[in-house]
Amino acid sequence: MVPDDVHRDDAPTLAALGVAAYVCCDLLHELAGHGGVCLATGGRIASLSAFHVQCFGGWQRLICAAGILINLVAGVIAWLALTRMRRASVHLRRFLWLFAAYNWFTGFGNAVTSSLANGGDLANAFRGMAWHWRPWMAALGAVGYVLAVWALSRAWPVRSWRSVLIPYFAAAVVACAAAALNSILSPLSALSSAVSTTLGAWGFLVFKTTSGPPDRLLPRSRGWIAAAALLTIVFVIFLGPGHLFR
Repeated sequence: MVPDDVHRDDAPTLAALGVAAYVCCDLLHELAGHGGVCLATGGRIASLSAFHVQCFGGWQRLICAAGILINLVAGVIAWLALTRMRRASVHLRRFLWLFAAYNWFTGFGNAVTSSLANGGDLANAFRGMAWHWRPWMAALGAVGYVLAVWALSRAWPVRSWRSVLIPYFAAAVVACAAAALNSILSPLSALSSAVSTTLGAWGFLVFKTTSGPPDRLLPRSRGWIAAAALLTIVFVIFLGPGHLFR
């Protein structure tokens, strides 16, 4: 009898791909988005951690919006690469799918929640302007979220909930570990950020599974597991506690 594991994607590799995709998405949002635009527009980074960047000076409206914008652009690039790299390794294709998903769910989800709550990145970007932007941005974010789920379903049909839930919860564990070490944000704020960017990406839970075997099973990859372990160390140990710059 052939063991069941032979016919399943490798769980540690699935977890590694989920962690790598989430951490890369978060670093894009915080460091490249907020932090990069802060420096590019003449600002000075006062503090940063895995879940925030505080900038003095610079073009504040663009700095606040930059995290969302870079996530949306990165999601499009990853999705286009996924749909065109048919002969790439199954590991790279699965990473691209997860990376696109985290970027789109972060970007569109942030647009919806920030508009409705009048707080967070988008609200800060539009601070002081008429309130009329809020319903429009919330509607655009919701439509974008639905389209993201549709596009991701077309790019890679979900054959098993296991292939989605393992990377989904693995990323949440890493995010919560980083939040637990945060010494700059309040414990509640850090934990809220960790949960909202991982478990709050509810788009992962609405994919409709399709029948049939997966196109290609995901074998164990020591390289991806090692890469995810390195990213986890950087994200949790170095960025998790946060840093102040005087």
